[in-house]
Amino acid sequence: MRSKASWGYHDDFMARFGATSVTRNLVDAGRDCVVAFDGHRAVGFAVLDDEKERAWLEDLWVEPGYFGRGVGRALVGACVKRSREWGRRALELESDPHAEGFCTRLGAVRFGERASAVAPDRNLPLMRLDLDRYVSVVPIPYSGGW
Repeated sequence: MRSKASWGYHDDFMARFGATSVTRNLVDAGRDCVVAFDGHRAVGFAVLDDEKERAWLEDLWVEPGYFGRGVGRALVGACVKRSREWGRRALELESDPHAEGFCTRLGAVRFGERASAVAPDRNLPLMRLDLDRYVSVVPIPYSGGW
């Protein structure tokens, strides 16, 4: 939630978002979860689904103090690795509009959009990362382990 709130969303939006999102996604069966740590502190996580024809990145969250430090890129790299193990050729996700630039820098392309479940008047970019073209080179500029 701190990650989403760091983009300046108002309290009403954050309350609706919190009621529909993250904690529930972590406990659903059949999902892979990757967690990034700095020492013993979790600083980010990703939730990945195998949807047979593609891998779906359901969630990617990084603590705001770790933005720009390679945590998100490392989490995506781990999701790419797992997606390839499943034999998938694409990793797709629904992005927050504020995160679309991050996705684009990783090589993802927008292939559509859909209305937000939280704010139906707001469209969210649908992004696809072609795993045949993705090269994972991930420097990790902080101390800690995976």
